[in-house]
Amino acid sequence: VVLPGTVQNCLVDRAGASSTMASPPSSPLQFVPFTSAPDVGFWKELGRRKLDEFGLDEAPVPVWGHYEVTSHGRSAGVVAIGGNAFAGGHAVATAAGPGSYPVQGTVLNLNTLEAFKSLDKNKLMEAEAAHLRAAVATQDGRGLARVLVLTFADLKTHEYYYWFAFPALAPARPFVATPAVPLEAALAPLSVGALGDALAAAEARLAGVRGGDSGGDGGGSAPASRDLAFFVARASARGLVVGESGGVADERGAFEVSSLEQWSAWCADAAQGVRGAPLLCMRDPTLDPAHPGWPLRNLLMWVRAQEGTPQYVHVVCWREAPGSRSASAPASAPGAAMAPRSISLRVRVLPDPESGEATTSLPQAVGWERNARGKLGARMVTLRAQLDPHALAESSVDLNLRLMRWRLLPELDTERLAATRCLLVGAGTLGCNVARALLAWGVRTITFVDGGSVSHSNPVRQSLFTFADVAGDGRKAKAPAAAAAVSAIFPGAKATGHELHIPMPGHAVTPAEEAAVRAAAQRLDALVEAHDAIFLLTDTRESRWLPALLCAAKGRLAITAALGFDSYVVMRHGRGPAVGAAPHVEAGGAGDAAGATAAGEVAAAADADNASRLGCYFCNDVVAPTDSTRDRTLDQQCTVTRPGLSMVASSLAVEMLVTVLHHADGLGAPPDSLGGDASTPLGLLPHQVRGFLPSFRTELLRGQAFGCCVACSARAVGAYHERGFDFLLRAFNEPGYLEEFSGLKDLQDRAQAALEAWDGDEEDEDDAGDML
Repeated sequence: VVLPGTVQNCLVDRAGASSTMASPPSSPLQFVPFTSAPDVGFWKELGRRKLDEFGLDEAPVPVWGHYEVTSHGRSAGVVAIGGNAFAGGHAVATAAGPGSYPVQGTVLNLNTLEAFKSLDKNKLMEAEAAHLRAAVATQDGRGLARVLVLTFADLKTHEYYYWFAFPALAPARPFVATPAVPLEAALAPLSVGALGDALAAAEARLAGVRGGDSGGDGGGSAPASRDLAFFVARASARGLVVGESGGVADERGAFEVSSLEQWSAWCADAAQGVRGAPLLCMRDPTLDPAHPGWPLRNLLMWVRAQEGTPQYVHVVCWREAPGSRSASAPASAPGAAMAPRSISLRVRVLPDPESGEATTSLPQAVGWERNARGKLGARMVTLRAQLDPHALAESSVDLNLRLMRWRLLPELDTERLAATRCLLVGAGTLGCNVARALLAWGVRTITFVDGGSVSHSNPVRQSLFTFADVAGDGRKAKAPAAAAAVSAIFPGAKATGHELHIPMPGHAVTPAEEAAVRAAAQRLDALVEAHDAIFLLTDTRESRWLPALLCAAKGRLAITAALGFDSYVVMRHGRGPAVGAAPHVEAGGAGDAAGATAAGEVAAAADADNASRLGCYFCNDVVAPTDSTRDRTLDQQCTVTRPGLSMVASSLAVEMLVTVLHHADGLGAPPDSLGGDASTPLGLLPHQVRGFLPSFRTELLRGQAFGCCVACSARAVGAYHERGFDFLLRAFNEPGYLEEFSGLKDLQDRAQAALEAWDGDEEDEDDAGDML
């Protein structure tokens, strides 16, 4: 039962409150501005997106922040913007939790500091004013809270220049209002709790209705929230609530709370005398007892534009945190957490008719934030101190590569480069330089294989070693020392070193050594299996044979770099053979015609396969590799070359790998010819590059696979698959075995026979001439 009473518009005539609220507004209304609080996560995400997504694009990007109404008040008036700012308003609202209210806005990230400084800030704010003018014309008031972030990211120094603005429409003349009073002084004490209860019930009801609404993330409207940042309230009765027994239950006035859409309808009800005038309410993130928070500025502009709005509006700045005891209990109640902090004021939103003030002119926007010196200007934050040194190195080493993708090479696949596992067989002059170039291309996994130790002559030519590697107790093993140097250069690299002597043809294995050699061969086999690209960078020809054979057998990309005194060759090996070894048929033996036919068919298939694939390092040889260091003087044993040659060859080897990785056919990519069309985004992909320093000449060559190759032919690969180490052991111990097995010996014999026949023909011609 509701009985008429003296309560009007939810306001009561209490000492100290009646005269304040009833007197006409006369003081210009001032607002507590927002303060920006971007965290480290926001700057890191901005930097990442600048590198990976934005590039040189300076178009505005949607962003979301949030402000809080909390019981502790430590974040009063702060708009926080974090690493999820680009994820959308719904994500921000969900992550922030109860008492947080999303703020939609834009990030404008400029490419240079000069552009950041010279940008027309007034033009930016005019664009924001257009957004706000559209928001105040809506019934629901979505988009009234906005943020604008102007930034310049110096990604080399990890310094970020920024200037925040919280755009707000400014009327031609300031709003005027009565002095703010505590809400409990304007309402009956228990009515503060009633309003809090009604607000919680309304939010629960709206959360159910909006449960599936994503809030239009990335669009122009604010997300659906479980909490109402702006709302309207009115008394559900113009009197005291009486219990069913007929007695007065309490002094509490029951409230009805809804979203802003109900404002005009409730104003019409008040004008007809059906209900009291509604209260215009906002969640106020500030705690100033005399002034409302910044969000009220745009809310007042919105209510001015709504149909049916009276000249004077009662405003409630609701500062009670969701679920706080102060929202539902008076300060004197046992166990109350704290006294209510909300304030109320009466605002003149429409000018007096006789003033001549127009409300239809387009309002302009204000809201640039002041810096730490209290002046309108930008700020700067550096992340160097906040970032872990390893994380800082991780984000910095790829900077050059990511910048390539902005303009010069958008197709650059940095992820594939980083994932490519590289095995460097040889950690000498070539191996050190290849490793440095691989790091520069963003390769993360680098494994060294070498059986030698660092000598005093190495550090000046081999860029990963220093004098400390040869001083002290003894010379360090090259492979582990090279891996340690790579890790020291870039801790994010996965660098390992294996001290391993590579078994070689022509280097006989004694029975006592056989177990160790077998283990070394198996270890090298496993390393080749575990990597994607293998660089053959050793000093001798025979030390390249087993790695080349393993690459052909396992379908791994092999790249060879070899040096002469003043020349070099860099080449990529073709894919392995597609067919096995052709069966051997004795000439004139017991093999029948069918067996000979089958052998011929296999041989023909092998020939066709050889013609379709590129050759390896050994395909141009007509002799098998053997011990090349025996009976050699020191200058013949060492790799004596012009010092700059290794850097040229190493760089070309790495560039060839990167180009192969960007070819659609990868390992099987056909070679490009000089003057032809490039087949990759990086340019031509050759088979071989041969350079000659005396003439500063470079040639691009191509060679097809050789059917008698001792490393990549179908016979060699088939024998390794079938007999494994037994095949290798014969190659190590038996001179001439590889030539005999591969067919090179037969080829040599036939060539010798043809030469002798040619010489015989010439002698016959000479004899005939003498007779004449």
